[in-house]
This record gives sequence, C-alpha cells and structure tokens, in this order.
Amino acid sequence: MRPIRLLLLSVVVLAAMLGLLAVGLYGLARLSWSEQKVAGWLSGELGLPVTFDSLSLGYFPEPWLALEGLTVAAGGGEAAGAIVEAERLRLVLPWHTVVYREYAVRRLELAGLRVHLLRDASSATNWDALSARITELLAGESIAWSLGALTLEDGSVGYRDETAGVVIEASGLGLDGEAIEPGRFFPLKARAALQAEGYIVHAAFDGQAMVDPDRNAYAAQGLAFNGWVGGGTLPLAGVKLAATAEDVNADLAAGTAAVHGLQFDGLGVHAAGQVEATSLSDAPEVTFQLASAPFAPRTIGFTLGKPLPDTRDPAALGQASVETQGTWSRAGLRLDPLQGVLDDSRFTGTLWWPADGTPPQIRLDVDRINLDRYLAPAPPAAGPPASPHAAVEALLAGLQDVTIDAEITVGLAEASGVTAHRLKVTLVPDESVPAGAAP
Repeated sequence: MRPIRLLLLSVVVLAAMLGLLAVGLYGLARLSWSEQKVAGWLSGELGLPVTFDSLSLGYFPEPWLALEGLTVAAGGGEAAGAIVEAERLRLVLPWHTVVYREYAVRRLELAGLRVHLLRDASSATNWDALSARITELLAGESIAWSLGALTLEDGSVGYRDETAGVVIEASGLGLDGEAIEPGRFFPLKARAALQAEGYIVHAAFDGQAMVDPDRNAYAAQGLAFNGWVGGGTLPLAGVKLAATAEDVNADLAAGTAAVHGLQFDGLGVHAAGQVEATSLSDAPEVTFQLASAPFAPRTIGFTLGKPLPDTRDPAALGQASVETQGTWSRAGLRLDPLQGVLDDSRFTGTLWWPADGTPPQIRLDVDRINLDRYLAPAPPAAGPPASPHAAVEALLAGLQDVTIDAEITVGLAEASGVTAHRLKVTLVPDESVPAGAAP
C-alpha cells in the first residue's frame, strides 16, 4: 500500500473515531446518569443542592454546554426553597480552553434568571450560605480569566423582609457586555424595572464598566442613565429622569466609593454634583456637593400632582436654585452651607436632621423678602396685614403643629408698605411630641 493511501486511510479512521466519540459524548450527556453526576458535582462545589431539568452539549463551531431548568436551593433541602433559578444557561468555550484547561469563556448566556432573597421573621437570611461560598471561591489563588460576551435576558431579583414588611421586586433585568477581563474597562448595557411601595421604576444604563474581584474593586466611566418613575402618588404620565456620570468607582477592600462628574435632569431640574463615601464596612459616611440651575418650583408641584398653594402674586414660587455641601452618617444629615435663591430672595444657612428622631434644626439668613407675595389670596373684603410681623404670622399659621427647630432672620422684610429690618422668626419644637413620633 502506498504511503499516501495509508496516510489518507489513517486520517479517515481517526476522523471516524472522533466522530463516534463526539456522538457518544453527545448522547451520554443526555442520560439521567450524566445529569445526576453533573448536578452532584455542582452541589459539592457550591455546598448547596443544585438540580436541573436537562443537560446538552455540542461541538460546532465551538464546544458548548447548556442547562435547562437550573435551580440552586437555599440549603436544608428543597423545603428551604430556591434562591437562584434559571430557565436556561448556555456556555460557549473556545477550543484552547477545552484542550489546555484555561479560564477563557467565549460566551455566557442566561435566560429567565430568578434570584429570591428572604429575611424571615427571625431575621435569618437565605443567602448567607451561598454568599459565604462565593466569597470563599473568590478568595482563592488569583487566576487569569476572560469572558468574550455576557448576555442576560428577562432576569429578576425579589427581596422580602418579613421583619419590616418590605417587598421589592426588580424585573426585566438585562445585561450585555463584551470583552470582559479583570481590571479592564469593557462596554456594558443594562436595563431593569423596579417595583416597591406602589411605585414603578424603569431604568437603562449604558457605559464602560470594570470589575476586579481579586482587588474587590469595581468602576464605571462615561455612564449614562435614562429612566421613568410612575405609580404611587405620581400622575398617570409618570416622571422621566436622566443622569450621566464621568466616573463611578468602589474599592470595597478599602471601604470607599465615589461618583464624580454627576449631571441630573428631571422634574424640570438640572443639577450637578459629586458624592464620596468612606468606611462602608462599619460606619458609612457620605459627603456630597450639589448645585442646581434655576428651576420652577410650581412646575415641579404640577409634575408630581401636588400643586403648590395659590399666592397673592401668581409669579411667586416661580423660580429657585439651590447649592449645598452635605454629610450623611448614622448620626444624621447635615447641609452646611445651604444657600440659594427663591424668586427675588437670597438665603444661606444650615440644616441638621438627626437620625435619632429629634426635631430637625434649620438656621437661615434671608437678605430680603416681600411677604405680601406669598400670602394666600385674600377675599375681596379683606385687607392686607398691618405689619411684617402680622404677615409672618399669617404665613406660619399652617405650621403650628410642625415639629421643627427653626430660626430664620430676614435682613429686610416688606409687607403692606411697612419695612422691618433684621426680622427674626423662631419655630420651637412641640416638646409634647415624643422623639421620632409623627407630629
């Protein structure tokens, strides 16, 4: 036999053997025995019960593996309920990953992913075991990995807190990412719908993201957000929102996070600012800066379906702007300084809102104000207040039961042709109202 014919025959025989092996593995993957073995291996790796309805694999154009009806139980058997479910999981691997056992994935597709988070009446949570195992796996030796493409369709996350009676449902979750590697930015698109307390939020994000599990660091840049909020007390049309951020980063190992170059548009308000957070793991403290362009308070009221009170001057409460720096911690919220413009008045001051339920403290200095403009429209037979003090009393008539500690000083107050200099208004908290109780 000629060498060339022997070579051709050998190639044919080898191809036939590989074909038979492929067919055999293809069929073997569909046997219940194989499914039980794979489910057992996954259960052992996660330390939680794992089941699925069917398993299949293929080889063209690259090796792939698919699981249908995947379920990860919360522990304690099936009676404990599922914590993660997926209608379909499909994994595509490049040939060199299979041959050389590398950690490169060509494509990961998830459809119908469902995550169920529960805090029961005893404050026990169903995610502790899974979270601890994932943390343990990520804490191992650093490995080089990559994910060519990630697709998530029709996902959802449900959270139920039986201790507080809180139910939050995020549905319609979608993700599309490409060329994902640790420590490198990659294009990412995300979308979701959130339901809580009768409100509905639709959100879409687009930008560049970065994940680095080894360093416990995550970031985004050039992030754009578009959303809509409806339901609850909002009008039928809802409210459109939009925002952009130049840079978002979180270093969870150091317990810090920040948002820089933040721009917000919604409710007729354009605002810019930045946010920084420290001590995230034990005693979080958030500092922020915020400045708005001029906006119309009355327009916001109409948009939210809560029009502001009528005033003697229809143009009153027509334009405002706010600029502030603040700090939020477990102790409460502080705005210092708080400054801005309302119509023709400029104000500056501070706000302290304690977290222990004691009354908020407001200190404001206003340069000047025409009090007649803000009084309720008077009946034809009624005359104007006799003095600025009387005008202030009329304005504050509806605040008698408000539990607040306020001190407002007006440099120049005008009412009914009378002028008062350095007018001081004080609101004293009603001490008969217990701390933290509604007035």
